[in-house]
Amino acid sequence: MILKMALSIAIALLFCSSCGSYPGGSREGGWGRGRDAPLLYDKFGFPVGGIYPLVTESGFVVEGFDPDLAPLVGFSSCSNRNAGRVTLYLHREALQYFELMQKEARKAGAQISICSAYRDYHDQKRIKRRYPGKAIDPGYSEHHLGTTVDLVNVHWNNREYRWLTGNAHRFGYILTYYRRPELGVGEPNHWRYVGREAAQTFYNLFGREY
Repeated sequence: MILKMALSIAIALLFCSSCGSYPGGSREGGWGRGRDAPLLYDKFGFPVGGIYPLVTESGFVVEGFDPDLAPLVGFSSCSNRNAGRVTLYLHREALQYFELMQKEARKAGAQISICSAYRDYHDQKRIKRRYPGKAIDPGYSEHHLGTTVDLVNVHWNNREYRWLTGNAHRFGYILTYYRRPELGVGEPNHWRYVGREAAQTFYNLFGREY
C-alpha cells in the first residue's frame, strides 16, 4: 500500500509542473527534508498537505510573497457572539476564483459564502490566547497567506460540502484538512486556494479521502 501511494505521488508530481515551484530561491524554507519535506507546493511556493511554518513576526517564509489583499465588504463573522458585519481580506486571485466557484455552486443549489479569510500573525496570537487548546500556533495558520477561507454552513456531507468536494479543485481550491476519523481531525469548511494545477494534483491524491 505504501509503495503504491508513493508511486501515485511520484507520477502526479511528474505531471504537475508548478506544484513544486518556489519563487525566489530554495524550496526548503525550514520545512525539512526527506520524509519531513512537503509532498506538494501551491503556485506561490508554500507547502500543502501538512502543518508548516508560513510566516514569522518579521514576514513570510517565502521571500517576496505578496498576499495582494482585496477587501470583502459586508461579510458576516463565523462567531455567533460577533454577528456584526466585518471587513475581510482575501488574495485578489483567490477571490477571483472563489467568485467563479460561488456562481457555479449557486446554480447547483449550494450556497457558499466566506465568514473568515486573511489573518495576520498578531490576529492568530489573539485567537490562540482565546482558544489555547484548539487554535493553531501563530505562524502556522493557512489564513496567514490570504488564500484560505472558512465558509458558512459547510458541514460534513451536507449539500454544500458534497458540491465542494466534487468541484472546488476545478477553481483551484482544496480541502487541506480533510477528514480522518481515526485521528479525529478535519475541517469541512476550511478551503485553500493553491492554483488549479496544484489543486488537481492534490485532488487526484487525496480526493477520495475528503
